[in-house]
This record gives sequence, structure tokens and C-alpha cells, in this order.
Amino acid sequence: SSAASDVYKRQIIDCLNSLISQDMDDIEIIVVDDGSSDDTSKILKEYEDKIILKTKSNAGVSAARNDGILLASGKYTICVDADDYVEKDYASCIYDIAEKFDADMVITDMCKVYGHKKLLLKDFATKEDGVIDKNEYLKRLLASRHNKVLHNAANKAIRTKILKENLFPVGITQAEDFHTVVRNVIASKTLVKLNKAFYCYKIGDNNTCLLYTSPSPRD
Repeated sequence: SSAASDVYKRQIIDCLNSLISQDMDDIEIIVVDDGSSDDTSKILKEYEDKIILKTKSNAGVSAARNDGILLASGKYTICVDADDYVEKDYASCIYDIAEKFDADMVITDMCKVYGHKKLLLKDFATKEDGVIDKNEYLKRLLASRHNKVLHNAANKAIRTKILKENLFPVGITQAEDFHTVVRNVIASKTLVKLNKAFYCYKIGDNNTCLLYTSPSPRD
């Protein structure tokens, strides 16, 4: 229906605007258009000078994310779904703390958005920001859903080199994030927790996958 289509277009625009308005200049925004409608293509065309666009034929979310990750040249990567949005200081805060602690993964909190209401979801709450015990985090991840950790990939920035070696599983339709997060935690040496929510997760279907990566490593 046209009403549903209009809502979806608005969501994509909100998402893209939240990425291009990051308060850090030196970022790479990669958009994977996974077999979307003509309307989505038209919207993306308006942003073509600000994004790196890859188009493919409806291969699913994991395959789309992987295509984007493999194109990434930044030091850290964050995955963002097209119907969500992020706070404008996400990239800069993630980058600063990752560099400070030489992190392989930065774990943040996230918000679930229901219309005009926001629900804060904590992921491994700590008294202060900094390095956390990797084995304790992994233990909680594997134990159950009720151990005050999040299985989502969206609230985690991962060193791109590690993520490229531990991509999203193609061909499974459930728990792709969980599978990927576990593998990347295992592959990481240093995990850092930043007790702030930047990622705003809205409930809804999407067929476009977006991600952006932090600045390329400087010599």
C-alpha cells in the first residue's frame, strides 16, 4: 500500500540522514541495496555523492551485510539496518574509545523505539567505560537471553579486519546476529564497554542494509 511505502521511505531517509550527519567527518558510508523497489533506488540516488552504493538482487540481510563489510576500508565497522537510525556522535564516540584502549570490539547500549517512546536496553552494564572481561561476556552471551547482554550486532563496533574473517552466516534465517557476535567476540582480544545508547532500533521489515565504517587507519 502507498501508506506503508511512504512510512518505509521516511525511515530510509531518517536512517541515511543520521549517518551523513555524524559529527565525525572521516567516515565511510556503505549502502547495500538488496533488491529494493524503484522508490528506494530514487532515494539512494539523491545521496550518491555521500555514500558508496552496492546493488544486488535480493540475497537476504546476511549476504547484503557481508557485501558491505567486504567493501569496507575503515578500521572499525558498525552495521545499521535501513529502518533504524543512530545518534550523531555514534562514530566519534566509538572511534575515540576504541583507539584509547586498542579495542577489537566496542559494545554500547541501545534503544528500542516504539513510536515516540524509547526503551533503553543495557548490554553488560559496567560502573565505568573501559575494558571488560571477554570470557565473562562470552559466558553470558552463551548462557541465555536473560543475562543482561544483547545478542544484537547493531550496538557493537568491530575491528573491520576481524569482522571480515567472521562474517554473517548466509542461508540461516534466525539468530544471524547471535552467531556473528559470538564468533567475533571469540576472535577479539580486547572488548570495551561504552555505557551509552547510540543505536535506535525500530521494529519493522526492511530489504536494504546499510553500514558505515570509521576512518581508515592512519599511517
